[in-house]
Amino acid sequence: MYFENQTFENQNYTTQPLLVWEYENCIFQECNFSHSSISQIQFVDCEFLSCNLTMIETFATKLQNVRFVESKLLWVELKNCNEFLFEVSFIKSNLELASFSGMKIKNTSFEYCDLKEVNFTGADCSGVNFSHSNLTWALFQRTKLEKAIFQNAYNYVLDPEENTLSGAQFSLEWLPGLLTKYHITIY
Repeated sequence: MYFENQTFENQNYTTQPLLVWEYENCIFQECNFSHSSISQIQFVDCEFLSCNLTMIETFATKLQNVRFVESKLLWVELKNCNEFLFEVSFIKSNLELASFSGMKIKNTSFEYCDLKEVNFTGADCSGVNFSHSNLTWALFQRTKLEKAIFQNAYNYVLDPEENTLSGAQFSLEWLPGLLTKYHITIY
């Protein structure tokens, strides 16, 4: 089955999960998906506005040109999504404890997001925009961050020797986050 150009408002998918179909150019507004499954569902050109997707299951979920605005995606294993044509963006969203481990998420935008303890280990984050995002305890190990944008991002700690940073952009005030492992004081 197939849904196109539809808006789903104030739906509670915690008791009655979203049907495993394809959704194209659909808007989900103020919907609650918490602790449910969106596994094997295809979302193409969709938007999630002020939705709660805390601890959703995402096995083989297709996210192609999907935008999340002011939404919660706590503890979400986005690494389980179908990587073919995977394209997402996040604005003012909370992704605390989510995982993109090992994924190719080139040019993804995380603007004004809460990315506390998000796992980016082994991910290709080339060109990713982290502008104005909180990266407290975000995990960057063997992460490709070429041309990534960290301008006005804050609370990040990453090792330049363990990650690829060529062409990445940083705000001067948060440069100490690149030197943490050296245990030096900067004034």
